[in-house]
Amino acid sequence: MAGGGNVLKRRDVFLLLLCSLGLVLAFPPFPTGFIACVALVPLFLYLKGKHLWDAFRGGYLVGLIWVAGTFYWVGWATVLGFIGSLLWMPLSIALFSVLQRWLWIRWGKRSLFVAPVLWTGIELLFSFGELGQTWLSLAYTQTYFPQMIQYITITGMYGIVIWVVLINVLIFL
Repeated sequence: MAGGGNVLKRRDVFLLLLCSLGLVLAFPPFPTGFIACVALVPLFLYLKGKHLWDAFRGGYLVGLIWVAGTFYWVGWATVLGFIGSLLWMPLSIALFSVLQRWLWIRWGKRSLFVAPVLWTGIELLFSFGELGQTWLSLAYTQTYFPQMIQYITITGMYGIVIWVVLINVLIFL
């Protein structure tokens, strides 16, 4: 396993930035939601062989850049709200990264088939309470493709999330 050093390697930085950029570009107003179907692949590559702390740190960094790149407009209305979003919202992807890495350590690559349900469960968990919101749901990345997401009438938005993460897993594998 990779060491838990304080400095990220260039490859790690590249993978985390690639994931972050992919997530930002997959969301409206960009009509490039198809990027969401590969945006998590660099995160999976990063997580391979990492310690849990590195998984948390990398996931939080991805989340921080993702939130900053998609929530910049909140800062126009409330600077404190934007800062709060920058601190709180990246925790969801950090939690996903830690739990996915933990499962990977125990189950190997088979754990990746849990990733769609894990991601979706964390999205759902972070939708409850006073700080809950769904603005960064992966389901919104597919809004420019209504003809392809008609199954939403049966599965709801979380069915889309499961599908998008599953495509990432299959491409990674």
